[in-house]
Amino acid sequence: MIVGILFCSNHGKAIESINHELLSIAEQNKAIAQAYYTAMAEKNIFALEKYLDEDVLFIAPLATVIGKQAFLERVQEFFASCATLTIEVVLSSCDQAVVLFVLDYPAPIGIVEAVALLDIDQGCINKIKLFYDVRLFDKKS
Repeated sequence: MIVGILFCSNHGKAIESINHELLSIAEQNKAIAQAYYTAMAEKNIFALEKYLDEDVLFIAPLATVIGKQAFLERVQEFFASCATLTIEVVLSSCDQAVVLFVLDYPAPIGIVEAVALLDIDQGCINKIKLFYDVRLFDKKS
């Protein structure tokens, strides 16, 4: 990882230690993001809940929600409207993860490609920022 090299380029053992620690946290964050979106795909609200911070902040083009319970209520609405969620890629770092996924809505919306940026602290997702083409939802009207 470049972070280790920036800290001390002449101290191989220190770099290895820093990289191993960051990699371990990054791997944990990747596992959390993967498990969270797998639960979304399975429409398993109980599994989702354990990954969320009580004060989670959700930001998307069509909604902003603060707090776990309020967010879970919105997730229930999402479950009712979306047919499938397919995870394409999960990437992570020491404090964030990125998930690329595809949503399949009934007609007239259809396929929506989305990206989620998750902020993760001490094993909990405390912020989800969702990116997608909001114009696809204009088809609904």
